[in-house]
Order: sequence, then structure tokens, then C-alpha cells
Amino acid sequence: MNRSCSIILRVIVATVATVLLTSTLDARSANAADGKRSGAAFTPLGWTRQVVSNDQARLEIFSKGKGDAVLTHSSLGRPASDFEDPGNRVVAAGYRVILINPRGIGGSTGLMENITLRDLAGDVWKIAHDLKIDRGFVLGQNLGNRVARRMSAD
Repeated sequence: MNRSCSIILRVIVATVATVLLTSTLDARSANAADGKRSGAAFTPLGWTRQVVSNDQARLEIFSKGKGDAVLTHSSLGRPASDFEDPGNRVVAAGYRVILINPRGIGGSTGLMENITLRDLAGDVWKIAHDLKIDRGFVLGQNLGNRVARRMSAD
């Protein structure tokens, strides 16, 4: 993937993210288990929905706020809405937050067979490129942490 836009990424690893987000994400998981707010067709209140495409995937994202960007990648099989509450808190602190529905979640689609962490990291790079993000953070929970680490290695 062409990374013509110069992106400075500071990766926030799951150790820190887990400490900060555990209670919020546990509540989200409980709501999803009750049939509330699953990954299907849900736009968080006050967020703007967009779709970014590359040659392998069509990615649904939600954005809110201004300032340095914080791109979020949820855990395996989890929707972007897992980061809605913490995202609102980060927006209130003066950042722009991008919630990403990974392939196969919500309105995101794409190849799922034989994909690698590099493919998933490429999805996030594509989002950053298309949104003209030249400075930002990547926040990942569980699998999202692995995607963020792969991005830092590319």
C-alpha cells in the first residue's frame, strides 16, 4: 500500500487500553449479549458514518471531534460501538476519534480467508490515508492491539 501521506503513529498498547477500558467494554459486551447494540447497522449518536474502500475491503467507520486523531480497532468479532463511550471521553479531551468496524462487522465487508495482520493493518492505513490523517494514535483492544502493533512495524 502506498503510504504517501506521512503518518506519525503512536501506538497505545492493549496493556494500557485494557486498564482504562475494561469496565466500559464489559458493559458493552453485556448489552450485546442482551441483544442491544450488536455490530449490525448501528450508528452511535452524534457520530458521522463513512465508508472507506480498498481493493480487499469496504470499511465502515464513525468519526467525531477535532484535533489529533485516535483510530480504534476493536477485538475479534466486536463492533466499533465497543469504543463509543471511551471515544466520547477522548473527544471531550480534544481529540478526533475514528471508530472502525473491522471486516465482517456492521457495514464492513471484505476478504476473510487467509488474511493477515498486515492486511488488517493495511485497512487502518487506508482509513488514515483517505481521511488525510497525518498525525494520530491507534488504540486496539485484544486483536486490535495486534493490528496496531503490526501498523507500527510497517
